[in-house]
Amino acid sequence: MEGKENSMIHRLFLMRHSITESFATSDFQRNLTKLGKIKAKNQAIKLELFFKNKDINLGYCFYSSANRAEQTFDIVHKTMELNIATHKTRALYLTGIKELKNIFKTYKKDIENTENILIIAHNFGISDTASVLCGNETYMDTADIVALSIDIDDNWHSLLDYEGSWDIISKL
Repeated sequence: MEGKENSMIHRLFLMRHSITESFATSDFQRNLTKLGKIKAKNQAIKLELFFKNKDINLGYCFYSSANRAEQTFDIVHKTMELNIATHKTRALYLTGIKELKNIFKTYKKDIENTENILIIAHNFGISDTASVLCGNETYMDTADIVALSIDIDDNWHSLLDYEGSWDIISKL
């Protein structure tokens, strides 16, 4: 995709939480299993290598406040030794692109100069968001990461309006 002169490549990394226990007092309270913790760590290592190989610096991370997403974030944060701004929000619980646009609009000033954002959330909203942005059906299994990019000079919440225009640069 050709970009405008002086445009900035924006990259959005969508990650589904890792493997969870089947039952808990509520869906929101489900925790990662032992295997889920291992898979989250392995995915964090892959993501860290991807960033290193592509010379990418992560600028911001939003993650769901549901236990399983928060635990996935904690593992990614610790494994990658992230030193970035983060925000935990219930708005990412079972969310889609509409809610993500609202989050980006709310945090516009915090992310306006950020090129790379990581989102840790849930299916089916996270898979649906990837599908809408790239224009292709994209299913994400637990702990999968889809890396999307777009080379358009615009703010983050408006970039999500470019449905079908994002490129999948990797699926980890």
